[in-house]
Formats: sequence, structure tokens, C-alpha cells
Amino acid sequence: PQPGGQATKSALPSPSRSRSLLVGILSLFEIMSVLLIEFLDVFVKVAAHIARQGTLEVIGTPLEKIKELTDVKPVINPDQNQILGSVIYVDNYGNVITNITQKVFKEVGKSRPFTIHARNMKFNRIYSSYSEAIDFSQPKENREEDGKKLALFNTAGHLELAVYKSNPDTVGSASSLFGLNYRDIISIQFES
Repeated sequence: PQPGGQATKSALPSPSRSRSLLVGILSLFEIMSVLLIEFLDVFVKVAAHIARQGTLEVIGTPLEKIKELTDVKPVINPDQNQILGSVIYVDNYGNVITNITQKVFKEVGKSRPFTIHARNMKFNRIYSSYSEAIDFSQPKENREEDGKKLALFNTAGHLELAVYKSNPDTVGSASSLFGLNYRDIISIQFES
């Protein structure tokens, strides 16, 4: 017993609970094994059919036209002064990655001034790196550092919105602080 006379509960599950967990895990394993066998069975049959020069119409329905997924690519308005994109990923740090690439940004922007709109947040500058966003020539106490919002193109060439030195578990991140999630709209307006 602990101080106060209360007995501690064991961290281990009871034998009956352990048995039902084991049965559940084994059942799940059996289901996955059956699904894998069924998948491999179909795959082997398709591969053999193709290897025998069989017609593809036997395997599936031919398509006349491939359906383009329009929400994957950013949309450029007819006046060429706005890019309408969306959030395609939020990383472990809460940084928001968009489908707007640096290539599209340069082609449409043509070095014009711009404003990035992400819900109620606005960005007028894109940094080349996280460290470029901080003026290290200033004494540390005078720097605008922790919590600074920034936009940059990541190593994959996609526009990323971030908060410098954010922590999703404590102070928040770009996703939580800006209120942005998967498929939310990000727009860039260029001056004419």
C-alpha cells in the first residue's frame, strides 16, 4: 500500500484483459493476411495476363480522358494577377505547405509586389531561409525573433508559411496560430 493506506493498481493488464488483447491482435493479423493474399492473388493474375499479351480491356475499363484533379494545382486568374492555392500538408512543426511552387510564383509574379493572404494573415515578403528572417546584427534583446511569421519556399520549391521557433505543443505553430489546415485557401495577389 501507498501512504494513506491505498493499494496501487498494477500497470499490467489483468490476465483476462491480456488474453482479449492478444485475441484481438491475432484476429487483426489474420484479416490482414487474408487481404494481402487476396491482393497478391489478383496482382499475380493481372501480371500473368499482361505477360501473355492479353488485352487490357479484360482487366479494366479503358478511359477516353484522364480526369484532372484541379485542386492539386494552383489556379491563376485570367488577369494574371492572382494565384489561388491551398494547403497540401502540415508538417510535424505545424508549418503550412502549399501547392504554390516557386516556379509558378515567378512566372505569374514577374517581380511585382505581392501580398499573400492566409485567412486573416498577410505576408509581403518571402524569405530565402528561416535565418534570413532574423536580423542577427541587432542585439538579441532587440531582435524580432521567436514567434515571427514568415513565408519561404521550402527545399521542394513549395510556398511554406511558418512561425520562427514555434512549438506546436506549447506556444502553437503556423497551422494553429493562423488557423490553417489541409485544403484551406491561400492566395497571392500581385499589384498590376
